[in-house]
Amino acid sequence: MLENTDLDAFIHARREPPKCLGEFAGDKFHISMQREQVPQAFQALTGLLFSECSPIDKWKVTDIERVDHQSRVGLGAQFTLYVKPDGDDSQYGAALLNTVRNFVEHLELELSKHGISPGLHPESDVRPEHWQYVSYRNELRSERNGSEAQSQALSVEPFYRLMTE
Repeated sequence: MLENTDLDAFIHARREPPKCLGEFAGDKFHISMQREQVPQAFQALTGLLFSECSPIDKWKVTDIERVDHQSRVGLGAQFTLYVKPDGDDSQYGAALLNTVRNFVEHLELELSKHGISPGLHPESDVRPEHWQYVSYRNELRSERNGSEAQSQALSVEPFYRLMTE
């Protein structure tokens, strides 16, 4: 389901009913590209994000016409993907972690294949060198501003390490 309200500058998407029933643990990915390529990136990624094999139940994309060119989501982080645990105990299962990792790699490949240029990654996020578009942040244990100490802490988060090592 896609939803766009006047309350913010995003188009929100969510799967009904959701596949992952655990409580949100704060883990999310941002996908950054050049502002003018957001429509092409949307076309390239929506098939994957809406697919049955997508491990992402909830995501949003910036309505680029409603944000300042120099804003955080104007320069990058135009997509936000929220990852939720699949276990009733709000723990991630091994199969889901593997699926999420492979899915992120697939998103990266799809954007590259479509000639999308990476955007500015948020200072609040961390990413390995081999990710061109995607970055990670746990919103429950970090701030939007970012800092060297925060980057260090995020880089040793178990979820991040399982996605990148």
